[in-house]
Amino acid sequence: MGYTRSSASYYGFFGILAVTVYAVTFLAASDYIGTWTSGVSHTSELLAEDIYRAGLVSAGALGAIFGLGFASRRRGPADLAGCVLSVFAGIMLAAIGLEGTGAGEDVFPVFASMMVLAALSDAVGRAAVRDHLPSATSAVLALLMASAYHYGILHGLGFITASAVWVLSASIFMAYGHGRDVRDAEGTDEGGGKGDGMQEERVASSGPVFGEVTPSSTAFEVQEGVTEASAHMPEGPSEEPCQKTSPVGHGDVMRDAGTKFLAEITDPRDIYTDNSPEALVRRAAFNKGLRYRRNYGGHGIQVAFVAHRVAVFVQPQDYDDSVDDALRSEGWTVLRYSEESITDGSVQGEEILATVRQAEKQRARQKGKSAS
Repeated sequence: MGYTRSSASYYGFFGILAVTVYAVTFLAASDYIGTWTSGVSHTSELLAEDIYRAGLVSAGALGAIFGLGFASRRRGPADLAGCVLSVFAGIMLAAIGLEGTGAGEDVFPVFASMMVLAALSDAVGRAAVRDHLPSATSAVLALLMASAYHYGILHGLGFITASAVWVLSASIFMAYGHGRDVRDAEGTDEGGGKGDGMQEERVASSGPVFGEVTPSSTAFEVQEGVTEASAHMPEGPSEEPCQKTSPVGHGDVMRDAGTKFLAEITDPRDIYTDNSPEALVRRAAFNKGLRYRRNYGGHGIQVAFVAHRVAVFVQPQDYDDSVDDALRSEGWTVLRYSEESITDGSVQGEEILATVRQAEKQRARQKGKSAS
């Protein structure tokens, strides 16, 4: 049983390193100045020491790299804002170290403002995906940073401490929380049958959902649904990750509490070299924004859109009618395509998309009736 670490997690280690470097140089500089006393002397006095200024430059550079981790999470505008603010805050911290006393102190208010706003952006971004503990932590620390700076608590040491704690906590959540949100574990299909090559994902938060395997990964997240942006996706062999929303505008796909995140391990070369009729249909459906499970359930559905109960089979003309009857009795819509009828899969992809959308509209109407 293993884990697939996301790219955002690696940036978290830079944040941890930034705090460590700053703490070491802070202690060294304060110890070197024999008259400096924590909570009594102002932290700006440390700017006179070269070791402290070097620590600010190093911590600022590492902090700027740490800030890039917010954008790599790709969860929404709040993460992008957190990235920009954190990167510029790191640059400002490095500038303070380079300028030293005087000019460096003039830059400090800009740095403080960016740190507070970055923490607030992190809190908003986490809250949007229901990461409640990290969100609350960032919000509280943002408030502490703002209060400590405004009231000059401990002559600047209060703000520095709150800022370091936020960077450290955000780094830990980024490195060890978000980084292990994809867990590789053998799973069993809902229908009781074990899917061929299927695995279940345990996701720490409802972040963006990714699709087919790429050559650099072995696990990915799959959720049944469609995306409004699918019309702009190019048809072809590339199956790029995409973020999904409901095609009918109700957001049912993203809000459905019963939707599971699933993974499928296949040979990565299948995406680029497998041109079998079934692969062409799967690829066309994926390029329409649809997410599916393969070889699903006891009936062995070749391509299953579980949330919408749409079953797709691609095979020769001869097949067992009893399978279709059994699936329809369980509420499935069955689509069968002969291998001879498939050229590039685009026609079948359009029909599958229309069927899934129709199923989602029916589900929305049923929810409306039950609510009334």
